[in-house]
Amino acid sequence: MMISWAIAESLYINFDQTIKFLEAKNLNRFVQNKSIQKAIESRKIKEDKKEYLRTLKI
Repeated sequence: MMISWAIAESLYINFDQTIKFLEAKNLNRFVQNKSIQKAIESRKIKEDKKEYLRTLKI
């Protein structure tokens, strides 16, 4: 859960670099999906980016 939170915060701080990490889908299913869920729930990330993140769920 902590890893997911850190990835979600990293998406806010440096979206372009972090999104490459999620696109590679190297994380296990739980961490990948929970990171995306945390980012979607965040008020810091814009709606258009949230829509793209939804497409990356495993």
